[in-house]
Amino acid sequence: MISVIIPVYNSQDTIKRCIESVLKQSYQDIQVIVVNDGSTDKSLEICGNFTDRRIKLIDRRHQGVSHARNIGIENATGEYICFVDADDCFNDEYALNDLLHCPANLVIEGFSRDYLDKDDIRYYAREYLLRPNKSTEFAYVWGKLFRREIIEENRLRFKVFMDKHEDTEFVFNYLYYCKDAFITGKSVYKHHYPVKGAGMKMIDSRLSCEALLHTISLLGFSGSLINHARVSLKIIEIIRAYRAKFMQHYLFAVGLLDIPLVRKSLKDYAYIPGNSQLISLLIKVRFYLILTLFCRIRGRRRYA
Repeated sequence: MISVIIPVYNSQDTIKRCIESVLKQSYQDIQVIVVNDGSTDKSLEICGNFTDRRIKLIDRRHQGVSHARNIGIENATGEYICFVDADDCFNDEYALNDLLHCPANLVIEGFSRDYLDKDDIRYYAREYLLRPNKSTEFAYVWGKLFRREIIEENRLRFKVFMDKHEDTEFVFNYLYYCKDAFITGKSVYKHHYPVKGAGMKMIDSRLSCEALLHTISLLGFSGSLINHARVSLKIIEIIRAYRAKFMQHYLFAVGLLDIPLVRKSLKDYAYIPGNSQLISLLIKVRFYLILTLFCRIRGRRRYA
């Protein structure tokens, strides 16, 4: 059985399509756990209209996507776990069937086909840290199939205090205990970048930053690479994705980049092909005004 976990928060426009795409899968031995995270729109009502017995609907007060996913894990009974965001869907009815028949403890869809052993996993993880926008295999929990036994034996859960990259932290935590992975070449998951809500919540948190770095360090990477990850994951991306008027955006960037923890990491940041050389230079020389303008342009292209 595959337990499909869907956290829902104010997703009335997309949740019906999402659940329907899961129910129409050719692989029928599934448990669909829908966790309503205190929605204030009609999301709960829409979810309640489904009569399929494979659906388990759980209603909780609003505590965030990490808490909702953790509830899903605790109620899962399948051998495998698959996470689906409420504004996403499967665009192929054979998606779960394809994922299930890949011989690995972690299956990732939508990239070039390859089989990875433990050493290869480290290589791909390192590539993601160095080029988070180019190598996104480990960035998200959606589009993957996890073995529940590994999750439960090691008590893996999403960090509820993390406001950003909580899914990346979960995946890297899982990788520490995972012996092999399989990356498929078939893109069967349709992901939508959120324009509002938890996915675009850009609030800096030293605690969440340190949690991510600690989990990454479990794989034994060098300190300079960890500091590079700190900059790439926690600074550049959130500045680019921040949604606000220009002056507010500028003040946000200044406040974030002047945090001692961030400044300490900048000394180890170096330009690597695939990343923006201009961004790293602007950060080092503290040209925050130009940095903000550049990030707004790049961010609009990616997140608009």
